[in-house]
Amino acid sequence: MLDDRRRPDRAAQQPIALAILDIQLPDGDGVELLALIRKDFTLGELPVLMLSTEAEIKDRIRGLNSGANDFVGKPYDTYQVIARIQQLIGAPPVRDLVLIIDDSSTFRGELSDALTAAGFVTAIATCGNEGLRIAASARPTAIVVDGVMPDMDGASVIRRLRLDPGLRTTPCLLLTGSDETDAEVRALEAGATASSARTISI
Repeated sequence: MLDDRRRPDRAAQQPIALAILDIQLPDGDGVELLALIRKDFTLGELPVLMLSTEAEIKDRIRGLNSGANDFVGKPYDTYQVIARIQQLIGAPPVRDLVLIIDDSSTFRGELSDALTAAGFVTAIATCGNEGLRIAASARPTAIVVDGVMPDMDGASVIRRLRLDPGLRTTPCLLLTGSDETDAEVRALEAGATASSARTISI
């Protein structure tokens, strides 16, 4: 993390995959430091993730014009930062990992066992917020989301997943109540790849 005005050649002494740079530094301007990085022969193409508050919108614009790859607002969520880093350095999704987001321990267990038997690796989340955090850090290849959970409905979970560039195309299956006649339409509107009745047989 670049947290002061040290010259960029100090950073060039060891391999770096990405720099996290704050706009407000104790001894200077982070955007000006970014400009120095972009002029450096060895660091010119280095991905740079900048941190800023919502009030620093003008500085965000300056940062983008100076070559910042992305911004994360402060106070920031650790999992969001990790997701942005993975996106910028091209970290691939975990192969064959399916994330199950469901508050029913029985259903989670049965689905996980069935997926494991089929050769998949599974990750488990008991609520929507936990599922969003795991998805941001684990980058699964597919996500199964229950339609109704205590903290957030499944459609809202999928909408928030679609806001993350790294998860925008991840296949999502939304589980709905068997008596919901318009469930598939609402699932697709939320960004789900497909929907299925919550009473599916495992």
